[in-house]
Amino acid sequence: MESINITNKGNQTGARNEIADALSRLSRAGDYKLKEKIFRQTCLQINLNPITDLFSQHFNSLLPRFMSTIRGHGETAIDALNQTWKKELPWIHPPIPVLPAVLKKIREEHIEAMIIAPLWPGQILYTELVNENAQSLMLDWSNEILEPGTSLIKKDLKLPPGKICCFLMDRRPGKEENLRERF
Repeated sequence: MESINITNKGNQTGARNEIADALSRLSRAGDYKLKEKIFRQTCLQINLNPITDLFSQHFNSLLPRFMSTIRGHGETAIDALNQTWKKELPWIHPPIPVLPAVLKKIREEHIEAMIIAPLWPGQILYTELVNENAQSLMLDWSNEILEPGTSLIKKDLKLPPGKICCFLMDRRPGKEENLRERF
């Protein structure tokens, strides 16, 4: 019988473990937001003015009109996934686990939307975001452009690691054909 040498290095600390640590304590509640300066610059560069901030709350909304995940103060609606987005140009910075449902809703409603998401090549959603966007803009590293919220700090949760990107998804009739012609 052949023996195998396995060395257990134990808990890895330091820079090598930073991403794994961040993922294990990643905020799934979305208690963070894009810095307002970055938001304004992004809208200028893409040359769009979103109308409604989806998946935000009164303390982290970047627009006067917003849809919240819970009942709070000033939201126009609760549970953005159960609302229509057709009359809006939504700014969507969803909690990462909600991203598949967001992309599905954009496809179903045939709308244009601005999505803020981490650039994670290993994720299945990466392909759709990168290959099927009308326009994209690399923003910066998450720790440079995202502001953590109070509960994120109190619970010692982490911001999503890596670079953050803005993807303009355009599923309006006639736009998908133009998109296919690009590739």
